[in-house]
Amino acid sequence: MPHLYSVTFKFNLPIRPNKTVEVTGENKEEVLENAHVAASKRGVIFGEYAYNEKPLSVSLVKENV
Repeated sequence: MPHLYSVTFKFNLPIRPNKTVEVTGENKEEVLENAHVAASKRGVIFGEYAYNEKPLSVSLVKENV
C-alpha cells in the first residue's frame, strides 16, 4: 500500500522560493520518480536536468493512503 510523502525541491531560479509537492509511492525510488514528474509538470524544475535534481527533503506525511 502506498504512503504519502512531501518532497521539497530548490527552485532553479534564486528569486523563487523552494517548492514542495506531495506524492504517493511504495518505496524511495517510486516516490522520487513521482516527485520529479509532479515537479516538472508544475514548473518547479525544468528540462533534461530535472531528473538529476536532488530534493532538499523527503518526509512521510501519511502511511497507507
